[in-house]
Amino acid sequence: MKQEDMFADEIKSSKIKNFFGKMKFWTGKTKKAVLEVSENETVREIGVAAKDATIEGIKSPPMRHVMGGAIAGGIIGTLIPIPFIGTATGAGVGASLGLYRWFTQA
Repeated sequence: MKQEDMFADEIKSSKIKNFFGKMKFWTGKTKKAVLEVSENETVREIGVAAKDATIEGIKSPPMRHVMGGAIAGGIIGTLIPIPFIGTATGAGVGASLGLYRWFTQA
């Protein structure tokens, strides 16, 4: 056994400790920044406006068709094991078909 192999575990653990030490620093800094931003009144107003616009958009008839198609397509894409087609592809195809159905209905 070579001498450099004897200390491989110690070197590996010190790199991991160093990495997690840096993550802890950035996590604390990020948490502080998020708290400062969340206390800002303008940011809250923008968030509430975005939420209201999203809710109104989801209530519209075309969006109901798109969401229904996306959910159905996602479920079908998950349940049927076709290579290279998964949940995201199924949801995309379902959403497209839902929008097409809304356009073509009388």
